[in-house]
Amino acid sequence: MKKIYTLLTFLMAGAILFLLGFAFNWANQRSAQASIDLSGIGITQTSRQPVLTPTSLLPTKGAILETLESPRLDALTDFRRGPLLNDEIRQSLIITQSQVVKDVLLQVSDVVLYDSRAYIKTCISSPDAVDPMDFGSSTLTSSEGIWINFYINGHPALISPEQGRCLILEYWDIPPIYATSMQFTMDIVGYVVPDEGRFCEAYQRRSQRDQRVVEAGIEFSCDEVNGAFSMEITRNDQNIPKNIVYGMVQDVVVGAVPGPWSFDLPVIHMQ
Repeated sequence: MKKIYTLLTFLMAGAILFLLGFAFNWANQRSAQASIDLSGIGITQTSRQPVLTPTSLLPTKGAILETLESPRLDALTDFRRGPLLNDEIRQSLIITQSQVVKDVLLQVSDVVLYDSRAYIKTCISSPDAVDPMDFGSSTLTSSEGIWINFYINGHPALISPEQGRCLILEYWDIPPIYATSMQFTMDIVGYVVPDEGRFCEAYQRRSQRDQRVVEAGIEFSCDEVNGAFSMEITRNDQNIPKNIVYGMVQDVVVGAVPGPWSFDLPVIHMQ
């Protein structure tokens, strides 16, 4: 009887140790899994929780951005969040500077920084005020880095006689910026692509008011079917080589205007 009691005691102690070991191992696995999940989205655990503060515009443009207590996302994770523009940011983007290059007027706001994003409102006016202009490549620069990728947000006053076509550029993966200004450069602009069914109408109109094409005596036919169009040179008074003629026509219909338009923009921090 004593041997049986001793055996039962031994088995119960073993069972307790087994359960304790299983629980400890399960807890370790859950902890490791949580660490894997967090690192997979580029977030590092911290001992302190981030402090949330109401979104408000700081009174001075030269205010220094306080170090964020929440971890910074990597570029891919930040990109996947999509545009973060809200009404408060939109209302703070007020045109403050302008510059004319080759008869194209570009107007810009200050840079508004919020979260990991930098916002700039840009308005562009075409020389003839008939065909709206579109934005090409641009760069945003500071001592912390250079950014070339951005979301394009529409603006309620998309096209107006005073400002032309306005858009809000939203750069992502922006670290804390301690400078009081950032450099913004637009390298090239061009015409907005016409709506489907109006390609030939727009391209004929643009070519007829281009001095180079008119003086060279160049005309072309244009056909558009189901969103696809084709052009053929029908007149070439100066017998310019075909490849050069097509290059001229392409430049005219696209309306590419090289810059640059360069600005030194004050920084506004929002938190």
